[in-house]
Amino acid sequence: MLKNPDVILGNPPYSKKTKDKFVILWTLITNLAIDMLNDGGILNFIHPKGWRGGGDTTKKLYRKMAVDNQMWYIEMHDIDDGKRMFNAATDFDLYVMEKTLPNFDGVPTLKVDTQIVDYEKQPHIIPAQDRNYIVSSAFDMVENLLAKPNEEKIHLIHKRSMYGSDKKHVQKEMDNEYKYPLVDTITQEEPKLRFTNDNTKGFFGSPKVIVNYGHGINAFIDETGDYGVTQFSFAILDDKKNFDNIKKAIESDAFKHLATCICGSSMKDINLTVMRDFRKDFWKMFI
Repeated sequence: MLKNPDVILGNPPYSKKTKDKFVILWTLITNLAIDMLNDGGILNFIHPKGWRGGGDTTKKLYRKMAVDNQMWYIEMHDIDDGKRMFNAATDFDLYVMEKTLPNFDGVPTLKVDTQIVDYEKQPHIIPAQDRNYIVSSAFDMVENLLAKPNEEKIHLIHKRSMYGSDKKHVQKEMDNEYKYPLVDTITQEEPKLRFTNDNTKGFFGSPKVIVNYGHGINAFIDETGDYGVTQFSFAILDDKKNFDNIKKAIESDAFKHLATCICGSSMKDINLTVMRDFRKDFWKMFI
């Protein structure tokens, strides 16, 4: 294998099944390919869109691909394209990236805006180097939802370490010790609960709108702050007078469509990295 090639083309394997789990491979291979490239070299890969979602597991990869280096072109393809082109139920991006030096003779290397073809086959030119993520479509709508420098952002809380369903202080059944309810998931009828014996880690005592963070988007109003939240839901804190409108907005068809446009992972229906940048009154666009 060449040590410092000028061009690397490929469709790396996405994952490998081991004895008890799937191991993601494409992120490791992409990192390695960038490191191997000669300065000024070109990486032309096809792999899942997760790199541009901005989540905790891929934000370093986004920076490496689109901030530290020059991302020239991204062509986005949804799961339908994956089925049609590769007979596989996966989304994917095709892109052209150039490995660039951070500076030349002490002068920072200027980056050029990225040309993009989104899920809807619409063209865009955006400053990927100035962002933390790139959505899949609805670019104009997302821009209108993002808080300006002088605007207050949505107060969104999601932290797995508080009440993860696998933590020792969380269990499925309620008893005399584990008596504090946690919203695990939310159906259209009612929330599915777990229980904890510790109500001091957060969420409790704060009125909020709780939103499902798995497959399906539903909301539950906790007006008195009686509930905590597991990793499968998140909370929006706001004035109580806005709770009904927030719930209505979250459950609207327009918001659910937007969620598919900004989703950073095939396993989640809402990209919280993007949503955390919404302005506080985002709900006004959906009711």
